[in-house]
Amino acid sequence: MSEITERRYLGARDVAKRLSLSTTTLYRLIQRGEFMQGLKFGHSTRWDVQDVDAWAAAQAQTAEIGEDAANA
Repeated sequence: MSEITERRYLGARDVAKRLSLSTTTLYRLIQRGEFMQGLKFGHSTRWDVQDVDAWAAAQAQTAEIGEDAANA
């Protein structure tokens, strides 16, 4: 039997807070294609918390690689 994993979804304000951004910056990143589109639940847009955390980790890794290259 497969294990069912519970997904948690966040609204724009919570995503922005989790990433230490303003909601305006969050929507700007989405518009530029630099952040994922959310999932529509009726009239609301939500983001999977695991996807948000994975995006943040990838951004941190990219920043570390950039710093290492600049210091080389």
